[in-house]
Amino acid sequence: MEAPKYDRIVEELADEAYELNEPEIYAEFALDDAVINGQLIADWQQDLDEVKETVKLQRERLTRWAEAEEERLQKRINWHLRLVQQYMARAEKKTLKLPAGTAKRTAGREKVEIAEPERFVELHLGDNDDLLKTKIEVTPDKKAIMGYIKKEGEIPNGCDLVRGDETVSFKASK
Repeated sequence: MEAPKYDRIVEELADEAYELNEPEIYAEFALDDAVINGQLIADWQQDLDEVKETVKLQRERLTRWAEAEEERLQKRINWHLRLVQQYMARAEKKTLKLPAGTAKRTAGREKVEIAEPERFVELHLGDNDDLLKTKIEVTPDKKAIMGYIKKEGEIPNGCDLVRGDETVSFKASK
């Protein structure tokens, strides 16, 4: 359903006004104007929610498609890599220069695996501490600092108490 011509003109004028940083408040701005603006806010919040939902659905769809494509292509890559790897192993080659690129065989790296980290710590704590790593993280506790400021009435050195900008929220009625 197409909006009446008057509504399109109002929308175009409004779009131009929205480009301004601050709206101009008229002296005669009244409750009726606030009601109208409230309805517009509610309508645009609904439009914004619909856009976000559409984007979410499209993103999910694209993600599923990309994952399926990646899996399909990776299977093909792995299949051909195994063929080249088998050839290189039979030919006892570490490097194979091909027109499309260079293949290299590399021995797998050794790595430590710990099936039960808690058990490992129990076994070696106090006995062989050099096999264990201790992490200590010291950071300011903003909640405790705020409690201190409220209790003591003073701001500790090295921090500031900053008030955020005033905000106005609007929740549309259902």
